[in-house]
Amino acid sequence: MTITLAQARTRVRFLIDDADANPLVSDAEIDVALATALEEVWQRVVGSGASCFTISADITSSQAGVVDMTALKPLRIVNVVYATGTIQLQVQPSRTSDYIQKVSGAQPLRIWYVPRATFPALSSDPFVWSPAAISSATLDQLLCVIAAADVWVKTGEPPLASLEQRKAELVKAVEQQVSIPDVTVAPLRVTRKFPTNRYAGFQWARVGHDTLQLVYA
Repeated sequence: MTITLAQARTRVRFLIDDADANPLVSDAEIDVALATALEEVWQRVVGSGASCFTISADITSSQAGVVDMTALKPLRIVNVVYATGTIQLQVQPSRTSDYIQKVSGAQPLRIWYVPRATFPALSSDPFVWSPAAISSATLDQLLCVIAAADVWVKTGEPPLASLEQRKAELVKAVEQQVSIPDVTVAPLRVTRKFPTNRYAGFQWARVGHDTLQLVYA
């Protein structure tokens, strides 16, 4: 289980020595700092390339070739394949300005992606580092250290060197997270068993934060 919102608030107060009966910083101010820190931590997770946070989902496009990913809330799309039965064919990305024609007809797809981070709704709710609820003390601590550095300015004191040093150490640890075997872009080649290339014949363009358009490019 990862750290809860209430536990994160307590940790932030400990780091800035604000745990007395008349705290200098309110819970609301700490929550704002934690929300900002959550975005920063998650961007570093995505940038690290750690594949343990990548998940997959099967989704079918509309007849107009539109893929609605609203329910998935993807931050980063790692890979897309045309998936039917036991066959998977690579669907490569395209820039929105490069395609010639939109694909028509529903297409079954499998998408690997990293979801956007979600802030806990209740004080008792945990910060969830992926839909698989991966527990990471490193991410928990980095979240609190970044938030503590953010609210420290309210104390009127110079920035704490110890906080900045600890943040740098945790950032390095996050960026070196071990990756597990992940999806790779299938080479466009012919084999004896499959005497056709492994390309689906169309590409995908990200036309919105949660929307893909299947295209011919």
